[in-house]
Amino acid sequence: MSAEKKIETHETKKMPTKKASRGPLFGTLLLVTMLIAVIAVLASFVWGGYQGFRLNKERETLVSISTLSSQADVPKEEVTPKEAVPLDTETAVPNRETEVLVKAKTTDIKVLNGGAAKGSATTTTDFLKKEGFTKVTVSNTLGNYTGTIIYFGEAFEKEAEATKDILVKSFPKIEIKAAVKGNAETSQGALTIILGK
Repeated sequence: MSAEKKIETHETKKMPTKKASRGPLFGTLLLVTMLIAVIAVLASFVWGGYQGFRLNKERETLVSISTLSSQADVPKEEVTPKEAVPLDTETAVPNRETEVLVKAKTTDIKVLNGGAAKGSATTTTDFLKKEGFTKVTVSNTLGNYTGTIIYFGEAFEKEAEATKDILVKSFPKIEIKAAVKGNAETSQGALTIILGK
């Protein structure tokens, strides 16, 4: 009997055990990947169709050149001029003011930050340049000042007034003063604008 037991145990040892198969897992992953790819392709077709539809709608709203040229050929109604009203010389605004503004826009102007918020002088310089002033530079003062003041050099008071008229919207309390002799900061340019606290 012992020989039979030995044979049975020996035979049972020889039989291989079954390992779990990975085939179904791989198949499932392959199927999911293919589904995602199909969905991505369908989504790209839908997106492309939507973009084409949107572009066509935009093109419909644009006016073509042929439409513009045909509109230009339409005769316009003639406007009859009203009778000219003579200007009263006492109430008419003299051209001198515009000449002063033109001269102010070409005057050498220095904008200095004398204690105002950081970047105020640069912002003011950019504003003046947008208004047509061509010779505007920016810097800082050594000391602190109070208020916003336009200091003008000899014979530049009218230009200072014209510049003040432009800046009064941003600086309602802006003042005009003659440049202080002996103070290099107030006489750096024909007009020196100091932005103080």
